[in-house]
Amino acid sequence: MPDHRHDARAFYYNAEFIEAISLDHVQFMLAHEALHCALSHFARRLHRVKHRWDVACDHAINRCWSKTGCARRPARCCSTNSRA
Repeated sequence: MPDHRHDARAFYYNAEFIEAISLDHVQFMLAHEALHCALSHFARRLHRVKHRWDVACDHAINRCWSKTGCARRPARCCSTNSRA
């Protein structure tokens, strides 16, 4: 199983991965994935190439998150390879 993934209905994670990362990393990851749902990224993809759309959405979310002053994005987090 990948580190984590979601399908717009549920969030799936590898328990060993969650136990091995910092609390800041977990918080960032959950907020990041929740924003994908809140911003309707699944519904808005339409005709776009999935991988390119995922990367663009990740970039937009990470940029918004960095402006909040909350925990910084961990170095290895929220890769498009970890999503369904």
